Amino acid sequence: MDITTSTLPEGKVRLARHRGEQLPPYSIIDHNGQPSINPADFYGPPPGALLPLGGMMGHKGYALMVMTEVFAGILSGAGASGEALDSKGNGLLFQAIDIEAFTPLDTFIARVRQFIAHVKSSRPQPGVTEILLPGEPEYRTAQQRSRDGLLVEDSIWEEIRAKARELHVPL
Repeated sequence: MDITTSTLPEGKVRLARHRGEQLPPYSIIDHNGQPSINPADFYGPPPGALLPLGGMMGHKGYALMVMTEVFAGILSGAGASGEALDSKGNGLLFQAIDIEAFTPLDTFIARVRQFIAHVKSSRPQPGVTEILLPGEPEYRTAQQRSRDGLLVEDSIWEEIRAKARELHVPL
């Protein structure tokens, strides 16, 4: 499950750039701090920025975004906003919790299942056919791609091929 702290993950901005598509309003700002729908404005030069959860009114998501940058970017050594965008790759934050230090594992599992059932029993909004939990769409996509393969945009494939040639990696 990818828990992005911005209105849109950087990978979706990159994909929109490769496809020549515009971004949803209030996803990014350009280097002058102005809202933009052009993915190129994110990459610059000079670069813009992703907006935090909540977009232009994202003061609640801002704190979460800053803490995620500190732990997943700076603490991991992968780099954080303000550094070269392609410098060190994606930073990840993993957390391990000893569940049984808090409650018996069987109790925890039963309560999680009860919570999932409660969430999925919610009445969906008009036009929504199913209540999904975080990670479910990605899990379904992974299953579909394992079965049917993965579509890679031509421009992205060319970048992969160029990097493979540069590193002398056969494809």
